[in-house]
Amino acid sequence: MLKLLETFKMVYETKNFSKAAELLFISQPTVSAQIKQLEQDLDTPLFLRNGRKNVIATPQEEYLYEKALNLLDEWSTIRSEERRVGKECRS
Repeated sequence: MLKLLETFKMVYETKNFSKAAELLFISQPTVSAQIKQLEQDLDTPLFLRNGRKNVIATPQEEYLYEKALNLLDEWSTIRSEERRVGKECRS
């Protein structure tokens, strides 16, 4: 799920599937598939596609972006704390 949210975040910020793919070092079809999976999981469209150009935000996308930022930030904090604790235990 976190990978899907990372991809969603990048598409949201770039408003472009191809640019998001480039920045994530994955293929554009992979980005499309991950966004499609997230849309299916949430049972709602997140982006209005405008051909191969930019995508347009939906109200659902705006809400999810804020929640995704919080989740990804929290996950980063958890990972950092776990690494710190792991290092302390090995010392």
